[in-house]
Amino acid sequence: RSAGNRVRLLAGLGRLAEARGDRAAARARFREAAESAKAVTGASGADALRLIGLPESLVETVSAAAETVLPR
Repeated sequence: RSAGNRVRLLAGLGRLAEARGDRAAARARFREAAESAKAVTGASGADALRLIGLPESLVETVSAAAETVLPR
């Protein structure tokens, strides 16, 4: 459960950075979220984020920002 909370927290921080216009920080947080999800679930692609329980809109945002971490 704590791993899922970490992924959600990182994704949320990415959204906050994005809202403030800090694209570099947003991409970094989204990549961290993607890497954490992949490490915990062992799944690849957006499936790792879905397994953690992220909403689909956030899965798309994080996946798009972290394509090198989570290939489609």
